[in-house]
Amino acid sequence: MGRTAVVQRLADAGLVAVLRGVPGDALPVVVDALVAGGVAAVELTADTPGVVEALTAGSADPRVTVGVGTVREPAAVGELVDAGAAFVVSPVCDPGVVAAAHTAGVPAAAGCLTPTEVHAAMDADADIIKIFPASVASPALLAGLRATLDPPPLMPTGGISPTTVGDYLDAGAACVGVGGSLLAGTDPAAPDGDRIRSAAEAHMAAVTAARG
Repeated sequence: MGRTAVVQRLADAGLVAVLRGVPGDALPVVVDALVAGGVAAVELTADTPGVVEALTAGSADPRVTVGVGTVREPAAVGELVDAGAAFVVSPVCDPGVVAAAHTAGVPAAAGCLTPTEVHAAMDADADIIKIFPASVASPALLAGLRATLDPPPLMPTGGISPTTVGDYLDAGAACVGVGGSLLAGTDPAAPDGDRIRSAAEAHMAAVTAARG
C-alpha cells in the first residue's frame, strides 16, 4: 500500500490508538477491545519491550492499520517497518526519520509544536504533522497553522479525551492520536477489555459527532 493510501486510512479512521507498554501477550485483548469500540488504527510505541514481535503479530490483523511511534533514530526505522509497521511516528521533527521511513516505503509523521517546526517538517516532506503535545496546543493553533502554512494532514496527540476530540477535528485535524484516556484505569499487562472497549466507544462517538 502506498504512502498516500495509508495516510488516507488514518484520516478515515479518525483516531489512532497509541499503545505504550502493552506487552505482546496482552496485545490481542487490547486490540480486540479497541476494534469492538470502533478503532481502526493503532500505533505501538518503539520503546515498548518486544515491539518488533508485537508489530509482526499486529500487522497480521486485517481489522486495523498498525504503525510504530516514539521513533527518534533513523537507523531503527528499517527493522520496525520490516516487522510490519505501516507508518512511522516520531515525537520530534527529524528529517532523517522521515527519509528512512520513505526509503522503507511508508509514511512518516513528524512531531511539531511550533510553526517553525511545522515548516521544517514540510521541508522534510513529512506525510503527517503530529502536533505534540496537544495538551498544550489549542485547537486554535491547528486552525492557524492550516490557514498560514497549508500543511500536510495534522494529527494532534497527547492529552486528548472524548470531550476535546471534536474541538481538534473541528479545527481541521485529519485524525487524533489518543493513548492514556483509552487505557485509563487498566493495567497494560493485564488489560480490562470491557473498560477499554467502553473508552474506545466514547472516543469514537466523539469522532462521529464531530464529523456530522
